[in-house]
Amino acid sequence: MIGYLIGQALQNTLPGRQVGTVLTQILVSLADPAFADPTRFIGPVYSQDEARQLAEHHGWTVRPDGPSWRRVAPSPRPQRIGETRLIRQLVDSGTIVVCAAGGCVPTVRDERIGYYPANCVGTAW
Repeated sequence: MIGYLIGQALQNTLPGRQVGTVLTQILVSLADPAFADPTRFIGPVYSQDEARQLAEHHGWTVRPDGPSWRRVAPSPRPQRIGETRLIRQLVDSGTIVVCAAGGCVPTVRDERIGYYPANCVGTAW
């Protein structure tokens, strides 16, 4: 959403310029300690009871955020951006590129199936 908003603001401010927003996948390591201790707040705020019920139902990790509670996600160290070639092509063509804005899709690579979102590890992806 943040990438979209930045792209729209640039498009509105710079009429006549081509602006592209790329949803980026960031390659991360499953060995990153951030997966064991998620700390990045995401999503809406909840009461403590509602947050705990949602966490139990969805398998989320929740933590207090001031007087409210929120879901937390891991923030692993980025290793590389998956769309580097595409971004380079767009920049070389004169496009203003918005990428890696507001968090990206943390992605891991499995030799058998390729790339997939890190939050799907252990699921029937």
